[in-house]
Amino acid sequence: MDVFTFQKNKFLTLIDTFSKFALTYHLKSVQAIEIANKIIKFLSNYPTPRLIVTDNGPEFDNNVVRDLLATRKIDLHFSSPHHPASNGPVERFHSTLIDHLNILNVKLGTKTDALPQKIHLAVLAYNNSTHSATGHTPLDILYPNSTFRDAEFNQTFMTHYLDDQRKKHQVLHEMINKSLMTHKTRTIEKLNTLREEPPCVPEVAYAKVHSRAKDIPKYKRIQINENNPSTSTVTIQPDAHKPGRKFMKVHLENIKRPHV
Repeated sequence: MDVFTFQKNKFLTLIDTFSKFALTYHLKSVQAIEIANKIIKFLSNYPTPRLIVTDNGPEFDNNVVRDLLATRKIDLHFSSPHHPASNGPVERFHSTLIDHLNILNVKLGTKTDALPQKIHLAVLAYNNSTHSATGHTPLDILYPNSTFRDAEFNQTFMTHYLDDQRKKHQVLHEMINKSLMTHKTRTIEKLNTLREEPPCVPEVAYAKVHSRAKDIPKYKRIQINENNPSTSTVTIQPDAHKPGRKFMKVHLENIKRPHV
């Protein structure tokens, strides 16, 4: 789950990591109560998930959202700070959404249409397109074809038909699980090529500066307080010249080691 911003409009985006099925809800603001209302709308139309992953922005990390999810027994997990790859599926969906919106503007002449309407068309195109990770469209996975041409089926035929659909759905899920596991294994093998186990991080290193002017160095010198191998993060000392600052967590991907 994340907030997607496009042309000064904000949308709550949700994606199912198994089927890749995606949803968007237009937001009037990013206040906690507005986010909670959209989550309620989602939960009233779709099965309750076991886990929701978000970044640790204040629109999600607040008592309103936490309490809402807790009442539905939904675990809330926050991705690593300044590390979009931790919530990769929704980030990739945002990129695809932008591509679809650009196509709608250029090729279909919808540039003057309201953005929420174009978002609906873009999401419709996404959910009906074959996903590279699963080899199927998100809609086909979430809603296997069960259209009836004639309502006058006898009970025996209906029973056989539904049993057949369930079997096909089960086979489809097994194929997708296998495809996802293969994709996951290849990704992990690629990432582990140069990985250290456990990561060796010196006490003094350099952290990437994300919001900076061009005349400010890309990395700043930091003092590492604690190494957290299980989460691939380090806890760094607050800046000495900024009293009151708390310890911060930085993902190892954003750490640069000094030259030896």
